[in-house]
Amino acid sequence: REYHYNLTRLDHSVPLLPRLDLSRIHNSLNVLGLILSFHVSFALNARKTAQLLKQMFSISVSYQTVLNYCEAAAYYCHMFNMQAWIYRFANIVGNKSRRTGTTVVSDFIEKLKKNPKSLEILGNGKQSKCYLTVEDCINGMLVGLEKSNSIVNIFNIGPDDSITVERIAQIVVKEMGLKNVKFVYSGTDRGWVGDVPKFLLSSDKLKCLGWKARHTSEEAILMSVRRILGKV
Repeated sequence: REYHYNLTRLDHSVPLLPRLDLSRIHNSLNVLGLILSFHVSFALNARKTAQLLKQMFSISVSYQTVLNYCEAAAYYCHMFNMQAWIYRFANIVGNKSRRTGTTVVSDFIEKLKKNPKSLEILGNGKQSKCYLTVEDCINGMLVGLEKSNSIVNIFNIGPDDSITVERIAQIVVKEMGLKNVKFVYSGTDRGWVGDVPKFLLSSDKLKCLGWKARHTSEEAILMSVRRILGKV
C-alpha cells in the first residue's frame, strides 16, 4: 500500500485571527458559556444553538454570532497555549438539588408532599433519559483530566442506559411510602420548551481510558431519592 502526502500539510496550524475580540463582546460571559456549551459540548449546529437560546433564555443572537464566539474561543486557546477539557454530562443526581429550578426527583417529592394523592408529570411520562450519580460524574472528569492530554479533550460522561420519567415517578412514590397515587400527564412528549424526549450519551471514548459508570440510571435515581428523603 502506498501513501502520498505533503509534509507541509502535516504542520500544526492555529485558527485564523478571529473576527471579534472576546473582551469586547456585547453579551455577558454567561451567554458566551451557554453558546460554547450548546455548540461545542452538545454538538448542536449554530442555527439550532441560536434557536434554543431564544426559546429557553430569551437571548437573541444570530447563528453567525455563535460561530464567531466559538472561533474566537478556539483562537485564544491556541494563542495562549491553553488546553481544554470539555464534558457533556448525563443528568447528574445526588443528595442535593440545584439552588434555582428543580430536578425531576425534587419536583416529584415536593409535589407529593403537598398532594400525596395526585402527581402532575410534565409530558407524557415516556421521556427517556440517562442519569448519573455525582460521584460517578466526578470520577469520570478526573479520569479524562488525568489520562487525556490533547489540546482539546471532549468526553461524554454517562451510564449505558436510560430511565423513563414515569418509572422515576413510581420509584419516588414507593420510597415515600405512598399508595394509589394518580399520575396526571400534560399529554405531550416534551415537558417544557427545549425538553429532549430521548437522551442517551455514548461514553465509549472515556471507557477507552478505563472509566465506567458504577451505577445504572435507575440505581442513580433510587440513590438520589433515598438521600433527599434522608433514608441514607
